[in-house]
Amino acid sequence: MRKIALLSVICFVVTILFITGFSRPVHAVDELTPEQAQQIAQEAFVYAYPMLETYKTMLVTLDKLSPKFWAPLNQLYYRSTLSGPAYTTVVLTNNDSLYYRGWLDLRSEPVVLSVPALPKERFYTIQLADLYTHNFAYVGTRATGNGAGHYLIAGPNWNGTKPTGIDAVIRSDSNFVFVLGRMTVYGPDDLPNARALQLQNKVEPLSAFLGQPLPQLPLPPYPSHRLIFWLAARWFEPIGPGRPGASDALGLPEEELSAAGFITYLNFMLGQVRLYPYEQDMMARFTRIGIGPNRPFSASALKPEIRKAIEAGVVAGYEQIRDYFPHLADESRNGWNLFYTLFGTPEQMRGKYLRRAGAAMYGLYGNSFEEAYYPFTITDGTGQSIDASKRSYMMKFRKEDLPPVKGFWSLTMYYWPQEFLVSNPINRYSIGDRTPGVKYGEDGSLTIYLSFLSPGEDLESNWLPAPSGPFFLLWRLYAYAPKQPDQKWAPPPVTVMPHKLDSRTFRAP
Repeated sequence: MRKIALLSVICFVVTILFITGFSRPVHAVDELTPEQAQQIAQEAFVYAYPMLETYKTMLVTLDKLSPKFWAPLNQLYYRSTLSGPAYTTVVLTNNDSLYYRGWLDLRSEPVVLSVPALPKERFYTIQLADLYTHNFAYVGTRATGNGAGHYLIAGPNWNGTKPTGIDAVIRSDSNFVFVLGRMTVYGPDDLPNARALQLQNKVEPLSAFLGQPLPQLPLPPYPSHRLIFWLAARWFEPIGPGRPGASDALGLPEEELSAAGFITYLNFMLGQVRLYPYEQDMMARFTRIGIGPNRPFSASALKPEIRKAIEAGVVAGYEQIRDYFPHLADESRNGWNLFYTLFGTPEQMRGKYLRRAGAAMYGLYGNSFEEAYYPFTITDGTGQSIDASKRSYMMKFRKEDLPPVKGFWSLTMYYWPQEFLVSNPINRYSIGDRTPGVKYGEDGSLTIYLSFLSPGEDLESNWLPAPSGPFFLLWRLYAYAPKQPDQKWAPPPVTVMPHKLDSRTFRAP
């Protein structure tokens, strides 16, 4: 009887705690004013935007019916050719390297990344990014050297020990990881060699690496219908029942075509990541509009005025990210925007939500500064927009002004504002220290010509073709190595080409 009485007391206490504490929501949606809902939604959307872009990219490249399909989970996709203008899956792609990439699912068990031994002159880098878009680790020439290796990548809930044969354990703060490898190509003749080495990189579940059966664990489904493709690209447009044909194309009810629907995806992703202790107060605010790890959400269940306020907050959040573009750079010099803190580790990006979102909007999956340095510009040295339909340009380097790197450097031309590679008659999309035929002066100086039409046969070796319109220039300095540790290199200014060299007096080849 004493045991029964004690059990009754325990049940009573637990019931009281549940009723008075655990079951009570942090804040009820009904308590919100529309103004509060809009403010919280704006903050939440800025926080969520990089995760939404990552999730959208993941789904569209995992969908076998998608023209942008790469490979299934826990497999790598290998591009056998260098990127060109037709490649539009990711903005600001490079033309220097062979890409290999894929998505890891760490929910059941870790995944092993295996890399081959490479010649010391072959630069490569493998970037590991989590759902937050943090670059949490690197494997490659700078980070781990050019030797062969096996690296175990484990999710936030793994508690195992390092198995035999594993060189290092790399921990991720999310259950889904983006793997992005870049293998340097030293000109067209080197493509077969680079391709052969590229194919020796692979990923596999830990069980497969150890020769054991794969675990048969039930996994919760993730939102995979095509609403995210349609929705995530249109946050800033009017979204909802007024869009003709949208629901028919997606097979979804009109009421679900709401900007507030981003919460469905955010809630799933929050259930797949390690939440940081310093974000507790922020997450408590987000709870007020229905946000929480794996929390069910339905936009149609909201009061109309609250739903409208959340959608207004989404639009305001998108505009806030879009308008952040002028503030991406850490400094500007010679007309170039220089940034050292746009991408990084979880600790480096702590609390920088707008900066993280701006990076995702304008350069998703950029490297951390120590891996690659990315000066860019859309203006000349005087601050005027660069537009090859109006004038032609050039850049002049003294020998001592050339980019300081241990890896390699290149300058890539893009359409602006589309941020895709520029079609041109000589199929040259970037120019750099590995470009065949580039001519240096007797004193080691270098001049690069930036124009729509050819600057003339004698100068074409140093010509980087531009579109007939606005353009965007982006440098890539891999393994940046200045003479002084704190030195921040800046390219010379883009200048208007002298009239006697103006490419508009020549015919394009």
